[in-house]
This record gives sequence, C-alpha cells and structure tokens, in this order.
Amino acid sequence: MALLVRFAINKIGLGHLLDPGTQRRITGLSVDFLIVSTIMAIQVTIIWAYIVPIVLISLATGILTTLVIFYLGRRSGAYSFERTVGVYGIATGTAPVGLLLVRIADPDLETPVALEIGLQALFAAPFVFGYMLLMNALQWWGWSMPLLLLIFAGAMVLSFILLKVFKFIGPRTF
Repeated sequence: MALLVRFAINKIGLGHLLDPGTQRRITGLSVDFLIVSTIMAIQVTIIWAYIVPIVLISLATGILTTLVIFYLGRRSGAYSFERTVGVYGIATGTAPVGLLLVRIADPDLETPVALEIGLQALFAAPFVFGYMLLMNALQWWGWSMPLLLLIFAGAMVLSFILLKVFKFIGPRTF
C-alpha cells in the first residue's frame, strides 16, 4: 500500500514533500512497536503446557533453518548480510522480526533490504498460502505423512534449482 501511495503522490507532483529521513524514523518506530506487540501476545500458560515438544521441534527446525538461511544468504549478492539477517528473522519469527534485524544491521535503513523484505511478503504470499493448505492435507484429504514430506522436499529441491537457474545464488560474500 505504501508503494501505491508513494506512486500516487509522485504522479500528482507532490513527491518533493516526502522526506526519506522521517520515513526511516517512522518505519523504525513502527518496527519497534510491532516487536513489543508480538511479545505481549504470547500466552505463557500455553507455552508451559507444551514445553517439551516445543523445545524439541524448535531445536531441530532452528538448526536446519539457520544452516539453510546462512548458506543461501551468504550467496545473495550485494547487501547479503542485511538480507541474511532479515530473511532469518522472517523464517524464525515474523516479518517485523526480520525488519528489526535489518534495522540492527542497517540502523539508518540506507540499503534497499527493508523495502525488499516488504515486497518479499507480497510475492511470497501465494506460495505460503499453498504450503499452508498442504500442511492440512493429512486431515483434509487423508494424505500420508511420507507423501507430504516428499512433496515438501521436492518443493525445496525445485526452489534451489530455480535459484541456481535464475542466478540468485552466487559466490559467498561474507
């Protein structure tokens, strides 16, 4: 929405009134507010009731996610460090967490990574929605767990191949 509003403002000739410095400060404040809101929404009683499975699953997926994100992130070209921490935040939390980590790595938001993370959510939405539907295939369509895992593994391999084909993975940069 912000990009559409900026486009409209530029179209009517008022783009000179926009101040990037003020916009960065507003974005920073908004990210801080989102992080505090996210933490405040956690219900400790639910976490405590399921602490053992949460810890085991979190450790396994956390280690795998960290390895994959840092492997791919270090090969993402210019601003690879900022991209890596932003995507890591999104993959292990939410978009606001990713933006917070980008803000830590780039306090003045001088790189285009914060904008990229915002646009990433837009383009990733159809894929995320599809994977969310597939996660329910066990109950909805009676699929087996091995079949579902095979589909997800195939999607992961296909994604890696596409990253290579379209040259989104390059040499290590950090």
